Amino acid sequence: MPRRPPRRIPPLTHQDFARELPHPTRRRSHPPRRRSAARQPRRGRARRAPGVRGDPVSDLIITAEEYIAVLLSQEGKGEKNGASTYGIWYGDRVKDSGFDKAAWCDVFTGWAAWEAGRKKGGLDAAEAALAQVGCFAWTPSHARWFASNGRLGNTATRGSIAFVDYQRTDTVAGVDHVGVVLGRDKQGRVVTIDGNISNKVTVCARYDNVFVGFGYPRWATKATPAPTTPSKPTKPGSTRPKFPLAPDHWFGIKSDDPRNHSGTNPDDQLKIKQLQQLLNTAGAKLTVDGIYGAKTKQAVIDFQTKAGIVADGEAGIITWAALTL
Repeated sequence: MPRRPPRRIPPLTHQDFARELPHPTRRRSHPPRRRSAARQPRRGRARRAPGVRGDPVSDLIITAEEYIAVLLSQEGKGEKNGASTYGIWYGDRVKDSGFDKAAWCDVFTGWAAWEAGRKKGGLDAAEAALAQVGCFAWTPSHARWFASNGRLGNTATRGSIAFVDYQRTDTVAGVDHVGVVLGRDKQGRVVTIDGNISNKVTVCARYDNVFVGFGYPRWATKATPAPTTPSKPTKPGSTRPKFPLAPDHWFGIKSDDPRNHSGTNPDDQLKIKQLQQLLNTAGAKLTVDGIYGAKTKQAVIDFQTKAGIVADGEAGIITWAALTL
């Protein structure tokens, strides 16, 4: 198909892009330019990795939460000397080293699915898990893959693939970037975890008007056990605790917002005690009293700053996930 002229990405000055890399250093997520050392894949053509055939998926291996756990484990990781682990992984699959230093936001979504499957059941499970999410480097092709299988919609659900169009053309062809939905923040923005933001994995928040749509992978309904091997006994308390509030709620200083939890009732106090224990494990020295006061807020700010999260002093689902990695 004819080569499309490059898009000009405008400066991101609106507050909903505050967490993102401004133009012009952001790289559009398309296959790499031709290099003498590697064969260039055809632009605009869906590049599906070997073994990934798309829906319907016969073996649903991973759940959305297992997928998200792998994504969150990569937060803050990124490129070294211009190359990413995720681009190298994709390049190895398609036998094209040109992807080693290419934009990698979309291949990151595939790598995480593959890795989640590998952890559960080895290479066969990894390939099956990858077929649940799709394996692409060219973002419009990934969106078309979901659309062709009737799994592209307008609702941001946890674990769905978020297709971003900074030009706001509202077309699949205009998709510039992808992330994976974690939930919504208190401003109602869609919270995602994205690859290739400032050349690393980053949690972002955006308003709905920049999304073309959301792709819905087929998830296993519950965790399926991986083959077991002898291991050392797990230490008490090492099981990762789930976020104890609704996804759009948070712990914070007392306010009139019903989504805010500050320890005004016994149930909230138990949950805040759990939060305070997690903060102490991360290095804080709090009295575990179940009250979200000034000291707890400061401990949250200190942790958020260290973890590279927006330091607003409110502990929502993103902060909780970082505390429990």
